[in-house]
Amino acid sequence: MLDLRYGQRLAAPSRPPPRDAEQARLQELGVLAALPHVDRSFSPEGARAFEREVEGLRARSAALTGAGFFMGVARAVALSANAHTNVDLRSWREKLSSAPVRFAWFPEGLFVVRSCSNPRTR
Repeated sequence: MLDLRYGQRLAAPSRPPPRDAEQARLQELGVLAALPHVDRSFSPEGARAFEREVEGLRARSAALTGAGFFMGVARAVALSANAHTNVDLRSWREKLSSAPVRFAWFPEGLFVVRSCSNPRTR
């Protein structure tokens, strides 16, 4: 998508295959960290917030579930404050079929009325 919008691409990293899920996540974060340098929608403040979010994901990568990691990446990317900069919809469908939250409409708007850390206890 970057090549369509900005005429740029992130260089494909050349490294050995990851030995485990944690190393794969760290490799993905290494590529993701370059996003504000090629996607001009990040403000300087948004880019700094993005970098802090990516560092936080690096620090927690071993403890995160696949869904937790994916949601963290989506949160970091959303810091661009640009609806066109996002995680690919196909990735959402492939990696996260549901989130462990329940929503309800109230006169004031849409609210989370229930959440749980273990989706099997919904």
